[in-house]
Amino acid sequence: ICPVGALTSSQYRFRARPWDLSAAESSCQACAVGCRVSVESTTNRVVRLLGVDSEPVNQGWLCDAGRYGFEWVHSGQRVRTPMVRDAKAAGADGLTAASWPVALAAAAAGLERVRDTHGPEAIAFLGGARGTNEDAYTWCRLMKGVIGTDNTDAQLADGLPADVVLGLPRAVIGDLDRAKAIVVIAGDLREELPILHLRIRRAAVDLGVPLVEVSARTTGLSRDATVLRAVPGEQARAVEPLVSLLRGDERRATAAGRDGDMLASFAAALEGRDGPVVVVVGRPSVAETADATVQAAARLAQVPGTRFLSALHRGNVHGALDLGLAPGFLPGRVTLDAGRDHVGATWGTVPERRGLDAAGILRAAADGEVRALVLLGCDPLGDFPDRRLAERAIANVEFLLVVGAFAEDAAERANVVLAASVWSEHRGSGSNLEGRVQRLAAKITAEGTTMASWQIACELAARFGSDFGLETVEDVQNEIAAVAPAFAGVDARLIRQVRTHPRRLGPLVGAHPPHDRRRRHRCVHRGGSAGAAHASTTDAATRMDSGIGAAGTDGTRQRVRSAPRGGPHPLRRRPAHDPFAVRRASHRAGALAREPGGS
Repeated sequence: ICPVGALTSSQYRFRARPWDLSAAESSCQACAVGCRVSVESTTNRVVRLLGVDSEPVNQGWLCDAGRYGFEWVHSGQRVRTPMVRDAKAAGADGLTAASWPVALAAAAAGLERVRDTHGPEAIAFLGGARGTNEDAYTWCRLMKGVIGTDNTDAQLADGLPADVVLGLPRAVIGDLDRAKAIVVIAGDLREELPILHLRIRRAAVDLGVPLVEVSARTTGLSRDATVLRAVPGEQARAVEPLVSLLRGDERRATAAGRDGDMLASFAAALEGRDGPVVVVVGRPSVAETADATVQAAARLAQVPGTRFLSALHRGNVHGALDLGLAPGFLPGRVTLDAGRDHVGATWGTVPERRGLDAAGILRAAADGEVRALVLLGCDPLGDFPDRRLAERAIANVEFLLVVGAFAEDAAERANVVLAASVWSEHRGSGSNLEGRVQRLAAKITAEGTTMASWQIACELAARFGSDFGLETVEDVQNEIAAVAPAFAGVDARLIRQVRTHPRRLGPLVGAHPPHDRRRRHRCVHRGGSAGAAHASTTDAATRMDSGIGAAGTDGTRQRVRSAPRGGPHPLRRRPAHDPFAVRRASHRAGALAREPGGS
């Protein structure tokens, strides 16, 4: 933790020497920022995470939750084998271990029975925001293309409507540094998205970007911002003078009493600035509806050049939404009607009408309209704001399928539990809050007989008589690139070449010297092949992050650097103390003394 070793990490101390570790570059999934990390392990156990200096994302920073919150991967409470409920089995819960063929057959039989009896709309799906893009796509295809239901939602009524998240023009984190102004309408980012909080503070304090916070309470950004107090539900009214100011009507903006005085100083800070207005929009708390926040975002969207970062907190919630785990949408940010022909050409069928969101699904389950519920990596009893409604819904469904790594409250009531592998146990990709697609590495081997979630979806589809033909992660990535318009061109080859062949991926992000290959960082966007990829920060739906070895344009020192091809491993650095330095220095001194004029 500190350079001299006075403070050490209990997770890493005495477990291994640095030279005994092996490392792989990946992305942290603790929140939606997706910080680039180096995952280090020994004897099949993750023992340390180090920040990677990715200029567009985290610049080497890691929050405490990201740096130290990985031990859940090795928790003794993990579900490592499939389980099926047996009424005759001993034990209070009645769940017994089963083989994969038996568990998959039981899961498929339960879903098929409900579909044949009550129709596909009696089946619903929740979750998918903590997995990979490949998980989200295959489960979306299973639910919407095979079973035929659009009752899917990756959020649990604690975020923003999918239409808003997918419809607003997105910013990138780097826009914060060059913005005309930053507006935050969200909860306390220091608690929910710590690295985004640090990037905003850096822009406001070090780079002088004007910052406005619309909040009902003091947060970690309040001391560095112009604060507009808004009681819950009144955010739209609070931003009205701000909208007028950003549109150039300073007289109307500063005529609002106390807020007008603060906005007057904010107006002075805006003079001479150009660039986009970056709005960070999120749910202030689950006790409030999202309506007021959405209305405020709609007013700010009227300001020309405004871009948005959605402050949703689950690790891959943006990837799940982008790939169709939301009612009314198909993979690639297209609606059911707009993508019916294109997606249907690969899937064969697409739901005819829009389904229910998470709140609607649980209400319908409590009322007996939804008879089967599939949970992927989530627990409505702990995640959904209304626990009583979630309890009634889960108690009332005929069939409950849980796909995940832990036997939480909902899993204890499941008919079938399918054990899934987790972060650092399987390869794939994820999308952060910018829409930036980043690689996820498999660093350790999963214990037990767990299976990747996308493989489970493929196996279930096969038992419904639909062969996806997806054998590897690369197969899934190639199909996503072909089916999802927002991911066009982002196939397995491009994802693999992001670091292997950086020269082929288009222009640089940042003005790095062309001769320094180690300090290059590339960002690839949708719209064509690898050779035609181009940088864009306005309407690109998918962005690729090379991850390792990018150095800040401000000279930020790298935590982990990429080695040039053929060079040493980036983590195998030379020791800080060179035992031959003194000898070389003495030789040089002697040589100088022997030269004419030497002393």
